[in-house]
Amino acid sequence: MNTISWQLVRGKAYWNQPVTWTSPLIGYFGGGFYSHIDVLTPFGMLRGARSDVIRGIPSGVQDRPQHYAKWERCTRYTVDVSDGEYDRYWEFSAAQLGKPYDDRGLLKTFVLDEPRDWRQQDSWWCSELVAATGEHAGIWVIPPEVQAVNPGDCAYLFAGKRARIQELTP
Repeated sequence: MNTISWQLVRGKAYWNQPVTWTSPLIGYFGGGFYSHIDVLTPFGMLRGARSDVIRGIPSGVQDRPQHYAKWERCTRYTVDVSDGEYDRYWEFSAAQLGKPYDDRGLLKTFVLDEPRDWRQQDSWWCSELVAATGEHAGIWVIPPEVQAVNPGDCAYLFAGKRARIQELTP
């Protein structure tokens, strides 16, 4: 048995850091709370899809160091998974590294309310990446009718898997 941990965060504007338009937008449409999600890699990095360049790390799906940004709140969800689920998760996740952030999909889904296939593997936003990777690994099933997954939705996926929850200090 293995575990996988994800960190859901709520962003906060700081005067000394650039603020992207996507974080407040995602938080608003995701129920007004969580605005980003990363997975904690076996090597202690945070892997996720972002629209901005942080500490010289390009946008898109990348590994970033822990504490790469300041957060108002950070909650870690840890789920027990089988060896096969663990291996499939990290295999699929590694194959997504370097793919671009899905700015267009974000606008089409939340602003223009247009249907789209969020499972396409050409680009991602953070919660799509987590949902698709977990689905590929067989950790959860998401109905085909679901047209978008926001960070708050991922918290529901973790709750369904009886995740252990830990509040981290910012």
